[in-house]
Amino acid sequence: MDQHSESTVTTSTAEWSKLPSDILQHLVNYIDLTLDLPRIRGVCSSWRTSLPLNKFHKPPSYFRVPKLDIRLQLSILLIQSRFYLISPLADNNTTPWLVRIAETGLNKWHLLNPFNVDDYFHSDPPITTRINLLDFRVIEVAKPWSVQVVSGEGHTMSKKVVGGWNLNADYIFAVLAQLEVSLHIGEGGLMFKRLHDRKWVPIKSTFRQNGEDSEHRILDTAYHNGLFYAFELVNWKVGVIDPTKPDISSLIFMDAPDCHGESINDQFSFLIDGVRYILNCVCLVPCNEQLYLVIGSTKKRSSSSSKTTLFVFVLKQGDKIEESKWERVTNLVDHILFIGYDVSFGVSSSILPNWKPGSICTFRKPFPLRYDGCTSRFQGLPEGGQSLKMISYPEYWRHLKMYNLKEEEKGFVGFEELSMKEYTGLFFPPPAWVKWSCPTLDNVEFRLNNLKFSRLKKSDVFSGVDVDE
Repeated sequence: MDQHSESTVTTSTAEWSKLPSDILQHLVNYIDLTLDLPRIRGVCSSWRTSLPLNKFHKPPSYFRVPKLDIRLQLSILLIQSRFYLISPLADNNTTPWLVRIAETGLNKWHLLNPFNVDDYFHSDPPITTRINLLDFRVIEVAKPWSVQVVSGEGHTMSKKVVGGWNLNADYIFAVLAQLEVSLHIGEGGLMFKRLHDRKWVPIKSTFRQNGEDSEHRILDTAYHNGLFYAFELVNWKVGVIDPTKPDISSLIFMDAPDCHGESINDQFSFLIDGVRYILNCVCLVPCNEQLYLVIGSTKKRSSSSSKTTLFVFVLKQGDKIEESKWERVTNLVDHILFIGYDVSFGVSSSILPNWKPGSICTFRKPFPLRYDGCTSRFQGLPEGGQSLKMISYPEYWRHLKMYNLKEEEKGFVGFEELSMKEYTGLFFPPPAWVKWSCPTLDNVEFRLNNLKFSRLKKSDVFSGVDVDE
């Protein structure tokens, strides 16, 4: 570096350190306090003094909420998990790892299964990991919520919960919960709640009434630009809730894409480009300030060989909710969409260099996903990593499918037909640079290397466990 460049850097740093405290604190309102505040405070001593931690109250990742129904005398938690793309700071060439994690302490997070909140994989003795996000390059891509029972045997009561914080609005925080079919209080009905509300507000038209089918059957929900969206199947509409309005007990409807067909033997159909398709799924996917609507379909009915086709639409918001329209797109440009059971999101292909732009990845597991755990063969476990001989690693990749709009004649492609290294490596297995610990072995640290996909069997034995004493 020449003398001029050195002088420029020094001057620039000095000028930033003199940024007025009130301006700096105003800018902090637009960042993620979990990820960015520690890094901003580390810029210089002046900024660290101007941004004391005791002045910032990070939005909680979980809190107790009112009961959903008086017949269910159960304690309820609203719990948030996050999807991150993470990679080591020291290695710019490392492909990022997409992982779902939940907070367990200050800057400490526990890794969860991307399909649900069970353990990431099974082992005997159990192994866990906690990652300090300040040690990694981190990109947050989604923040799904779930409603869970905490008394008795804990279980998730929600199929999907969408929402978020809006510090510039009166409601501050709001969520829309789509409940599981098996609950006594309805089949897939919607419940709405703002932070200051003393109880949940049911969207009554989405629940069964007196044994009759609900007026509106909701397939999927999303939170986008401060509004809640719910795709309604029976009338082929999209319901919208504006949290700033006083009446939030009902949906305001806008048109869905103009392709609704007729019901054929209890199956819904739609018509696009003069071709009739049978409806498979409808998903709302927020991505980089856009809201996409993805419709999955097959041409043939009741045939295992039927090709699955996806049609994608993007929301064009009008001045009024009723004036908003869906515009069909045949090119996602550089966007890559991920569609899961309880969360959907999109990212730019610039942060996933090995993935094809315009791809749509589905990781929608069969529900519930059941598999057997494993048992140890050892009566007495030796000390150290020698005891880690039973690591069960379900072949989750069987539930991952890829679709590309430019190659739609191929339909969905299973990950076993793609490059396992480039594609499945985003989800599984854990990369070598992640350290794990074993609580039952005095938290000895080790790395998991060379894990391979395998059918889940009690006889499965995996090697490649390196122990860091």
